[in-house]
Amino acid sequence: IIIFLAYETHYSEKAHLQFAHHASVIQNALWNLDSESPVGYLTLAANSGEIKDISVLDSENNEFIHIKGPDIGFLDRFFQAIKLINEEPYSITIQRENRDIGVLKISHFHKSIYFHINVLFCLLLCLAAYVFFLRTLEAKRTLETRVSERTEELAKAITAVQENEEKFRAFSEQTGQGVMAWQDGNFFYCNSAAANMFGVEAVDVVSWRNEEYLQNMCTARHHDLVRRLVSEEIGPVAWTIEPVKGKPKWIESFSRKIQFQGQEAQLLILNDITKRRLLETELRQREKMDSIGELAGGIAHDFNNMLGIILGNTDIAIEEIPPTSLVQEHLEEIRRASLRASLLPRCALHSAWPLQRAIL
Repeated sequence: IIIFLAYETHYSEKAHLQFAHHASVIQNALWNLDSESPVGYLTLAANSGEIKDISVLDSENNEFIHIKGPDIGFLDRFFQAIKLINEEPYSITIQRENRDIGVLKISHFHKSIYFHINVLFCLLLCLAAYVFFLRTLEAKRTLETRVSERTEELAKAITAVQENEEKFRAFSEQTGQGVMAWQDGNFFYCNSAAANMFGVEAVDVVSWRNEEYLQNMCTARHHDLVRRLVSEEIGPVAWTIEPVKGKPKWIESFSRKIQFQGQEAQLLILNDITKRRLLETELRQREKMDSIGELAGGIAHDFNNMLGIILGNTDIAIEEIPPTSLVQEHLEEIRRASLRASLLPRCALHSAWPLQRAIL
């Protein structure tokens, strides 16, 4: 408001001084009654855009010079219609040697509204800039709050992932089974049980590159099988390894696809079945021996029956033939051979059929 009032005062004083200057310029022309020389000057002044018309009257109020200003524009007419531009008359007495020789009358358009509009526009720009600054500051604080909240969420998520990884590692270490994880052509996890199967450390397994794992994980005849284990879901399947330390082992494993860090991975579960394989081999051998023992027992039973018939008939013949007969010695020889032959089934049963041995 102070700026507007100060400008109104300045505007009025400036117009009054300007019109007084016009009066001083045309003073000599009016004194000499020269109506032509000041026309150019007054026409230039009237074309400034703020003057409607200029009239110069002599001392007897006769019109000496009259100049009409240019027509005002559409915006000026609009502001004039709503009383924002007023037409103000100015009357300045022209004196020469302390005598009034005429009057300069100017009909002037008071156009200070444009200054007020410019000031209001600047104030609106400042207000908009201030509002923009406040909004930016608020947005910055909101963004900082969101970033802080998101950072906390990510920190909690990372902590949860780390806890889950620790739980998984603890679980995999306590299962007693070998656990390996494969992604992008390399193993990124291996527990101690799996590493012990290969006779290496877990860090060595993770460092295997390309197909180096094939030479360390299996014999040449099982390379294709292990390639399938790290690329598709199969199992359980058995294969042999020749560890760096220790004797060859039989491994039984299966693989399943999992998601790790948003990407597909392969999880391998391994079991050392070497002892089971040895027990199965021993069991099969015992089953074979039991079958042989049953067969030997049947044969021995039939053989003993035949020997019993031979021995019985030999004993009867010895009793019926006189001792002085030459046949008596041959019969004794038959009897001794039959007794020796009866020992053969006992030896076969003793070595081939433990149950039959216990019965005997």
